[in-house]
Amino acid sequence: TEETYHEQAVVVDSAAYPRGLNGDFVDSGLSAEDLIAKFAGDGGGGGGKFEGHERDIAKNVDAIVDMLVAEAGLVAGCVVADVGAGTGLMLVPLSRVVFGEAGVGAGVVEATAASATRAAGRGKLLACELAPDFRAWMAARVAVENLDVEIWPSTTHDPLGGYEGPPVDLAIMLDVYHHLDFPRTSCRAIRSRLHPQRGRLVVIDFHRDPTKVTSRPAEWVLGHLRAGQEVFREEILSSGYALVAEPQVGGLQENFVMIFRPLTEAEWAKPGQGWSTSVGT
Repeated sequence: TEETYHEQAVVVDSAAYPRGLNGDFVDSGLSAEDLIAKFAGDGGGGGGKFEGHERDIAKNVDAIVDMLVAEAGLVAGCVVADVGAGTGLMLVPLSRVVFGEAGVGAGVVEATAASATRAAGRGKLLACELAPDFRAWMAARVAVENLDVEIWPSTTHDPLGGYEGPPVDLAIMLDVYHHLDFPRTSCRAIRSRLHPQRGRLVVIDFHRDPTKVTSRPAEWVLGHLRAGQEVFREEILSSGYALVAEPQVGGLQENFVMIFRPLTEAEWAKPGQGWSTSVGT
């Protein structure tokens, strides 16, 4: 069931993405300082496109964490991967739960095979990110805030960047899924690291509906998002997952929430379960 799999990159609106799906983050032409200011506010002090309160997710962080605790198994001592962690919006609130305190730890851990094999039991928080400038910013941020975070360099095919440590209990993607060039390949890569019983994948992303996403012009909604929730759900299901829940989170007006578990090997092997003959060549 994990045979060699070839997926074509998704097709997106070139007017919305003139430099590709992630060009604004990895090929923006901005200095690192200006890039952080754009997405995390001047001096990285909050605000910007990622952390400003005009963004649904940024103004509802506490409600999202509460949902992850209630619905997705977020508990002290678990292994959490923040996939597409960006400028690190979720690192402090996740740390408070994972480490059962204010996230005080040993400082940033640069991801290596050695760090991935540390003794399990205390919990892990992985910040997985494609953009080098965002990774560098998070490294500085967690050092200042004394967080215990492993930073992993995502690739377009492996969002967890080669992580081979203890199984991941919870992987989250917050407004990230629509930026995946190879969504099924990426979901398979995540699935291969999830704990087979308790592992969960949580996807929060924009509705492709201008009547729901009112903070942006209609043309942005339809151009920026290549597809809607129904298509994203089917892509994930076809990558070896079962849908667990689609909870409502108070305050999230522009975003939907989907929670998945990995299929068992027996489920994955059944024709028509967890894969589709209509994708990949």
